[in-house]
This record gives sequence, structure tokens and C-alpha cells, in this order.
Amino acid sequence: ADDDTWIDLITAGKSLDIELSDPFDGLLLRARLLGEFNEAAYLELRALEPIHLAHDELTGLPKRAAVLTHLRQHLLDAEVGAETAVLFLDVDNFKAVNDRLGHDAGDELLVEVANRLRSAVRGLDLVGRYGGDEFVVVTPDAADEEAIRTAALRVFEAVSGSMSCAGVKVPVSVSIGVVSSSPTDRSADSLLNKADLAMYEAKRNGRSRLEYYSDGMTARASERSKNQALLVDAVKNGEMRIHFQRVVPARAGAGLATGAEALARWQHPTKGLVGPDAFIGVAEETGYITTLGTELIRLAIVDFVAWPGDDRPDFLAVNMSPQQLGVEHVADEILAVVADSGLDPTDLVVELTEGAFAKGKPVLDNLRRFRERGVRIHLDDFGTGYSSLSYLRRFPVDGIKIDRSFLHPTIDEGLIRIIVDIASTMGIVTVAEGIETHASLQKVTELGVTYAQGFLIDRPAPAGNLDVWEPEAHPSA
Repeated sequence: ADDDTWIDLITAGKSLDIELSDPFDGLLLRARLLGEFNEAAYLELRALEPIHLAHDELTGLPKRAAVLTHLRQHLLDAEVGAETAVLFLDVDNFKAVNDRLGHDAGDELLVEVANRLRSAVRGLDLVGRYGGDEFVVVTPDAADEEAIRTAALRVFEAVSGSMSCAGVKVPVSVSIGVVSSSPTDRSADSLLNKADLAMYEAKRNGRSRLEYYSDGMTARASERSKNQALLVDAVKNGEMRIHFQRVVPARAGAGLATGAEALARWQHPTKGLVGPDAFIGVAEETGYITTLGTELIRLAIVDFVAWPGDDRPDFLAVNMSPQQLGVEHVADEILAVVADSGLDPTDLVVELTEGAFAKGKPVLDNLRRFRERGVRIHLDDFGTGYSSLSYLRRFPVDGIKIDRSFLHPTIDEGLIRIIVDIASTMGIVTVAEGIETHASLQKVTELGVTYAQGFLIDRPAPAGNLDVWEPEAHPSA
């Protein structure tokens, strides 16, 4: 009949579709039965309160509420001592696929991920879409930890690999967090939260990997939350500070403009002045980096424009994280700050690492907006990644910063010469970071590096308090 509703009965590892003559409002009823299906079991099922699982229209998988309902019921019914594993999956760099190929292609990818997950699990396992690009797999009655690891690896391998989206082959990987129930933890909400924490750890450790939950993850999550709250208060209470470090021509008398890089500091209420290593990582991990980064750039511009005395450098260099540059229209926010301050956009340099390019179209759009207004772009930590040259081809920059690792503990003359040759061919400048001795300044100057920056020139300090750089006092310059 037209009103018939299909009910999926999971029975002893077998999935049976049974047509009922009366409807359940078009919803799918899933129930776990022990033993082989028979009429008595069926009648018992009919007497139970129906469990309605709402399904995701795109993938056909149970949605978040349905996953929770199923997991809670299973944990109540499961025999004491039986382990249940929960896998929390996140598709790596999914936003980049959406940005590059469009949302229809992103939907194709999610459907294919869902199909691969279905094919990788047992009949009594549950696969659900938790939201966005996140999926959950519930594996009941796992024999032991080894069985859980085997199941998790099977899921990981099934989903990882290339997929066709909008006719284009794209590499796909997932980060998976894994947790199993215990006699002391049989809460569905707790298990999902722990699996989510483990997934976050997989993301933090480089993506495309499995991470198994440990108690330390909860402690670290609590610490991150506390530190984020402190950072929010720091911005609100005006505790962030900007110090500057000079960027000077490596060769004296070259007639080049001088600059200053803005470096973040936090006037912590109990720890005093602390450097960026103490808080930038926390901001990136918690997603607060965009708000914090924009505020730091605003402070840098304000301090630079109000620089006391007559020794203000000619240009200001600010850093933008990949996450910040990946936010749509963030360039317009920064440019509005520039306009309000009276700073000439051509006196601003935005520094980014090559990791920003992995964020896709929003990054390129923001960089184009900056360049349209005359803001210069420098690629920071050049040479430390795998794709620096390909990024230079994809988006022309105005300068590259040679990572300090090429100068310490010894100067890598060969690589620095290659970088300088590349920059010369492209008509862009080079900046050597970490110049701490006259010998290193002399060497990078001989190799043709354009600018130098480091403790030899000065140590970071507030605007107006930098050491005076006198190149004539340094024969190597």
C-alpha cells in the first residue's frame, strides 16, 4: 500500500527490510533484536515505543539526534562487559573543496564518504552524519581493543584516497577519534564528546590519522578552554601589546626603505609580558585567532601611525595566520582599519606562510584585495615547506623571508643563493631573519639578500624605543 512504511530491523548481524501495513509517519524505525527474527520477536517489537530516527536528506544517514538516540538505547541494552566503540570522523580540508569546486562538488564528496563508510562497517554497526563534514560510526559488541583498532583502521582506509567531485579527482583524507565504553563510562554523550576530543587531537597532530582517546585529552581541552577565556578577557581589557623589530637593508647605502615587523605580546596579569608562543597556538587551536589577529593588526597600525619621534620606519609588516586569511572578506576589515588610521596602504606588508594557500579560494581573494589597494605580500618561512615554488607560481608575491633555520646553527650558503636567484628572477625582495652576528650579516649581504632582521640590528621593543641602527658602525653591512 502507498502508506506502507519500511522498517529496518537489525537482527543478529543481518539487516532485514520488512513492509508493515500501517504507517509510522514516514519515519524509519530501527531496533536491535537479539537472536533470529521470528513472529514472536516481531510482535514484541510492535509493542515497544517506536524509535524514530530522522535521516539526513543528502546522505540518507541518521542525523545527530538519531545517533544519540541509538547509542543511548544500545548502551542501556548491552550486556555488562560488552564494549561499544565510537568513531568520530572529520573530512580534512573539506572547505577547500567547497571553495575550489563549489558546494555541489562538496555534496558529492559527502555522499561518497557516506557510501564508503557504509561499505566498511558490519551490518549491526551504525553510521551517522553528525553535522557538516563530520560522521560517526557506532560499533557495538566489540570483542576487545584489537577488534576496535581493526575496525577503526578498516574505516580509515576505506574513506581515504581520491574521489571524483564535479569531474575532478580530489585527494580525500579523514581525521578519526576513537573511544570505547567502559564499566565506568556508559554515557552516550560522554563517549561522543571523548571521540570528538580524540578527533581534534588527530587534527592537531597533522590530520589524516587515527587518535585513540586518553584522559589527558580532556585535561588539555579544559586547559584550552580556560586559556581561550583568558585571551578573550585580555583583548577586552586591553592587555595585548605590540613590539616592533627593524627590517633594514642588508647593504648600507642601497637606498632602500626601512621597515618594522609587528610582534605580539601579552601583558599577562600574573605572568608579566609574555611572547606569542604562549598564546598564538591556543588562539589557533580554539578558533579565536581571527578575532585576535585582527585586533593585533589594528593595534600595530595604530602604534605605527602614532610612532613617537622622527625615526619611524618606512613600512610596517604584520603577520596573518592561515585561519585568519581563510575568512571571507577579512582583507576588507583590515583595509578599513588602514583607511581609518590614515596609513598609506602601500606602506603595509602582509606576511603569510605557505600553509595559508591550502585554505583555498578565500585566501586568494583576500590577497587580491590587498594587492589591489597596494598592500605588499611577503611569503614567510620560505623554503621550509614542500610546495613553496608552486605557491610562488600560483600567486605572485612581493618578497620572500628566508627562514632562520638556514642561518642557524650554520649558514646554508647553497640554499640561500638559490632563494636569492629565484627572487632576483621574479623581481622581488628577500629578507633574512635571525641575523645575530656580524658574520651572518656579512655573509647574507655577499649572497645578495635584500633585507636583514634580527637581534644584531635590534631587539623587539615598543614604538619609539628601538635601538638606533647605524650601518656605518657595522662594516659588514
